[in-house]
Amino acid sequence: NDILISGDTAYVSMEFGLSLINTEDLSFFDSILKFGDFTTETPVFNVYLDDKIYVVTQAGIATNSRTNNNLIAPETWNNIYVDALPGINRISDIINFGGELFTATNNGLYVYENGVLDLKSNDGNDVFALSIHEGSLYYLSNNAVHKYSGTSQAIFRFPGSFFSSLGFYGNSYLIGTENGLIEWTGSAPTIAVPHSPETNSSIELAVDSDHNLWIATVKE
Repeated sequence: NDILISGDTAYVSMEFGLSLINTEDLSFFDSILKFGDFTTETPVFNVYLDDKIYVVTQAGIATNSRTNNNLIAPETWNNIYVDALPGINRISDIINFGGELFTATNNGLYVYENGVLDLKSNDGNDVFALSIHEGSLYYLSNNAVHKYSGTSQAIFRFPGSFFSSLGFYGNSYLIGTENGLIEWTGSAPTIAVPHSPETNSSIELAVDSDHNLWIATVKE
């Protein structure tokens, strides 16, 4: 579902939990299957590292200390249940922007603070894939890239393709879709389709410290 690289560790979010992988030799540090009181093997959408570890799951958000060396212990995690938030049935991403924790939900863009979500933007879109680039906040909704700076603005659309992930490489916007990878630099976009298998969808992107591009796909 998602890859986050921090130092020599890749945090790989999957349908049954979270795996921590050494990017140097591809060995597994840990595989975490239960977060607090959430059901075992709850699907994990992504991970965000800030003052705490934030794990965004199908059931809600699980948090833990960055200094905890025993992440596989369920009792060390705290839970924020998505079904306890009025009007929200899914949180898919979280990120710190300007000192505020922005959250992507099925009902718009919110800021999370002390267990409360404050609406920031809702133009009828299911919001996901939050990202910060050159001091601005970006997010995806269906087939559009939005830029948020107090108000939301759609800066790129590609009808007929469902966007699933957003990354940046130099001056390029890299957008994962079910049809392959879109690269957009402000002019006409280009599309890269995986050679094998050809039908693979690019669902998540990450660039490591050596400038290697990691791509998570549906099948590989």
